[in-house]
Amino acid sequence: MTCYRLIAGALIAAFALGGTPGFAAGNCDLTATLGPGAQAVYDPFATADTVLNVTVTAQNRGDTACQARFYVAPLGGELRLTSGSNLLAYRIDAPRGGGAGLPQERGPFVLRVPSNSSSSINIPLIVPALQVVPRGDYIGQVDVRGIGEGDEPVSVTAGSAALRIVVPARTEMSISGTAAPPFSSHSMAPASIDFGEAVSGATQRVFVNVWANGSVAVTLSSENHGVLRHQGDSSLPPIDYSARFDGMPVALGAPFSVQRTPPASLAGASYPLAITLGNVAGHFAGRYKDIVTVSVDQN
Repeated sequence: MTCYRLIAGALIAAFALGGTPGFAAGNCDLTATLGPGAQAVYDPFATADTVLNVTVTAQNRGDTACQARFYVAPLGGELRLTSGSNLLAYRIDAPRGGGAGLPQERGPFVLRVPSNSSSSINIPLIVPALQVVPRGDYIGQVDVRGIGEGDEPVSVTAGSAALRIVVPARTEMSISGTAAPPFSSHSMAPASIDFGEAVSGATQRVFVNVWANGSVAVTLSSENHGVLRHQGDSSLPPIDYSARFDGMPVALGAPFSVQRTPPASLAGASYPLAITLGNVAGHFAGRYKDIVTVSVDQN
């Protein structure tokens, strides 16, 4: 009898260690997919950063909630988008090679995925503001790698995401009494030249400040076709004047255009516009005026 009891006890213990059939321990079953890529329009003179979001969606077919970690690496290791030989820098706001990441990777970006469900995360790529680059399509690529809670690989379908930034032609200008004001102060009231009491041959100047990401056409046009007219009686003889733009003689009897390529920088370029009065002897007293309109258009 004693022997039978020992055998029965051994059998009961064996069943307890083996578990009840049909009630297996919880497990993760993770896979992931990338969105179609990321693109945006970038204004080189806007003061706010531009954000590209790379979307990662993880699916969990397991019966317990799981945590996935994703790491991002720029193609070739450089945080640059390219358009021909032109470069546009971006950054990824995450540690380099954090956790189980490789040296060129940024991350981890952590995503918790419920059982038998899916979750998504946006990985932001930041294009800093005020990079004055030529117009064009700037492209790049990032690779995304995933790992699970036990450092096991998570398969990422289409493991690379394409990046595209469109930079349009952009031009800003102002007219000021001094050269090269800070870009942040380029918006201001229309400039004016006041000769006070007119003297033959007197010269005064303003500066046409231009910021652009390409070559531009600067056009000057005179309301009175290159003369100052009496404000009280426009039928009186006008006062002639001459103009020079960036050192070049300008005839304002008709609109005048000239090509310029300002530096692709926040400093831009300051082109002097000098006005010299002609002979004022014999003219009636009063105020004489002309309006010169300056427009800048990118080629």
